Amino acid sequence: MARPSNSIYLILCMLISLCMMGSAWGRSGPLEAIESPFLRVHYEPGLEERAREVLSAYPAANAELEAVFGWRVTTPPDVLLTADRAAFERSTQSRVIVAFAVPARNLIVMECSRGFEKPFSLETILKHEMCHLLLHSRITEVPLPRWFDEGVCQWATDGVSEIVMDQRAGLLDQAVLSGRLIPLRHLEGGFPLEEYPLRLAYEQSKSVVLYIVERYGREALMGILASMASGAELEEVIERDFLLTPGRFEKEWRDDLRAGVSWLSYLSGHLYEILFLLAALASVYAFVRAWIRKRRYLREMPDDPDDLTLH
Repeated sequence: MARPSNSIYLILCMLISLCMMGSAWGRSGPLEAIESPFLRVHYEPGLEERAREVLSAYPAANAELEAVFGWRVTTPPDVLLTADRAAFERSTQSRVIVAFAVPARNLIVMECSRGFEKPFSLETILKHEMCHLLLHSRITEVPLPRWFDEGVCQWATDGVSEIVMDQRAGLLDQAVLSGRLIPLRHLEGGFPLEEYPLRLAYEQSKSVVLYIVERYGREALMGILASMASGAELEEVIERDFLLTPGRFEKEWRDDLRAGVSWLSYLSGHLYEILFLLAALASVYAFVRAWIRKRRYLREMPDDPDDLTLH
């Protein structure tokens, strides 16, 4: 996440400044710090082990990014680790974000209370946030659309983002089938705060960048980034390199998604969930039917046992 949406950016900068001055997200007590020639890690008491993991993981992550882009993070960034999940969620206004980058401050903030498990390992999340810093350090003369920024970083980190993705697949497919994709122009400056559209924004961003790589090749994506680093805007590069207006490019991406998704493929991809739902409905039906039969039987029984007649 390159940085939270504009509406909370100033609040986060204020909180981060407080952290750097010695109070972690409003908690009393100074932050501790360790550093290397490559970065500085500030952390709350009790997070020293995590801090050392970050310090250890940084060189490999930087080398991997250089292998992908031919660029390195050269200015040592600051990494801030917090375990105050409640304060972190209040600041990001999201329950699903686990980290974010603030390129203007060359800063990465990671929330550690939930731990990091594959695919959301600490090393991968760190690499993802470093990717944001790297892109913004190179692309400085033109805007870097949020969806493109996020999509490239997910592509570079094998699809992993800084949000805990819903394990139920098919969010993008649902949006395609229902015609509820978010226009890319609405994702240029920031992402929605509500959980469903936020997750969809991440999936769409990844999908568009993957479409570029699959349709035009990895070299095309690298060419876009190089042109933007030289001062060309994304829309200009798309028109020049793909001979498409941005609107036409988006339409072709949407058409490609629709061609790969049908109700049959969507339902087959959720076969277990559908079978589970049908089994649950069958159980409810059987229960209701048995309850009705029991009620009918009780109503038909005579109130006086003496009225019972043997036949």
